[in-house]
Amino acid sequence: MDAGRDAGAICARLADCDDGLYCNGAETCAPGDEGAGPDGCVAGTLPCEGDEICNEEEDACERDDCSDGGDADGDGDARPSCGGNDCDDEDGTIHSRGARGL
Repeated sequence: MDAGRDAGAICARLADCDDGLYCNGAETCAPGDEGAGPDGCVAGTLPCEGDEICNEEEDACERDDCSDGGDADGDGDARPSCGGNDCDDEDGTIHSRGARGL
């Protein structure tokens, strides 16, 4: 909500509803919309898709490296950044059980 608008007032322009956050979408001023709040603002559509995470600092959506379960090479071990212990997630023959090759 725009800091210059009185609390409880109905929005008159888009800027009245903008909270300045990227990750929750661009809010709109549409007092007649059934989804509008008491101030006439309608929540924005989230900008990121299901396999993306939102980076508020960069105003961007980024691929969620753990959306595949963290196991890109299919060896059953997730990479460390996803909570696993696979030290080479591009080689399915290298995994935490120590087996190499087939």
